[in-house]
Amino acid sequence: KFDFKNIPNSGEKIVIHTQGNHSKGTRFENANHLINSANQRIFGQFLKGLDGFEYGRFDVKCKTIEDLETFENLNVIEFNGIAAEPTIIYDSRVGYIGALKIFKSHWKRLEDLSNFNKSRSYKSLSTSKIFKKILKEYL
Repeated sequence: KFDFKNIPNSGEKIVIHTQGNHSKGTRFENANHLINSANQRIFGQFLKGLDGFEYGRFDVKCKTIEDLETFENLNVIEFNGIAAEPTIIYDSRVGYIGALKIFKSHWKRLEDLSNFNKSRSYKSLSTSKIFKKILKEYL
């Protein structure tokens, strides 16, 4: 809990919140350049245990880039499935047009995955069954 009676000294850093959150002023940055074969292999091993997983995003937190490389001190904050937006759109360097391009690419990948599943005779749920599942989950 933040102490509003305490006035920080000039240049002093105060932790307002420990979790990334838009409403708490967290700055989001695209770190796709940190993706490499080592961390893809480790996340891939983890995902093998998730039956039916095809697409998603991990939100992770670590103290250093080296921790991301070695998976030491790495915390998975969230694991988001197909409905999650690509969070790189929140990087201030992306801009509005860039975000639209990212969404277009994101939805194209989902369309390709859907078409691939249809080609394998994957049986999808009807719209009414999807809504029933949503209502059951959230109401």
